[in-house]
Amino acid sequence: MPLLQVTTDADISQEAASKVLGECAELCCNILSKPLDFMQTALNINASMTMGERQSHKVFAELKSIGLPGDSVTRLSEMLTNQLSDGFKVSPENIYLVFQDVPREKWAWNGRTFG
Repeated sequence: MPLLQVTTDADISQEAASKVLGECAELCCNILSKPLDFMQTALNINASMTMGERQSHKVFAELKSIGLPGDSVTRLSEMLTNQLSDGFKVSPENIYLVFQDVPREKWAWNGRTFG
């Protein structure tokens, strides 16, 4: 049930992007103790993005999940930043991450909510 949505203006092949997303998905599932079978990723590449007046590439990523403990967010922040930085060749200072703990009754799969 975790969802990782990544938006970047970096120029990356679909094959390389799929590899990065797969690595990020495994990382998230390991830290959150969630099954990989329910992890979903989404990628928007070559997006028009700004961050101040920086001309270098950027990444914005959102991780949504049912149950997102604070100590997990700290670890995820560091590890996802490293993974996204390496995979998309983007400086960590140009990466924003947002984490959202979604209540069970607000997340549905297969026509039913989890709560």
